[in-house]
Amino acid sequence: MDKAVEAEGSSPTVREVLLRYSGELEQEAVDIETAIDLVLDAGYRTPDINDGKWGRVVSTSEMGTLVTEAVVQMADARYAYHAV
Repeated sequence: MDKAVEAEGSSPTVREVLLRYSGELEQEAVDIETAIDLVLDAGYRTPDINDGKWGRVVSTSEMGTLVTEAVVQMADARYAYHAV
C-alpha cells in the first residue's frame, strides 16, 4: 500500500489502484479521490458509514452517482473551452 495512503488513514478504491498503478493515470486517480472527499465533506453517507452525525443518508447507488457527478464537474472545469 502507498505510504501516503497509510498516513492519511484511508484506503484506495479498486479503481484508483487500477488507474494509478496499472494504467499509470495519476490525475484520474486523484480526481476520484477528490470527488469522494467532496461528496463526504458535503455530508453524504451510505447507511454503513453513517454514525448519526451526518446530514443525508443515501443508497450505495446514489453515492456512486454523486461521486460520478463530482468527477464529471472536475473534468468539465479542467477541459472546458473558454472563449476569449
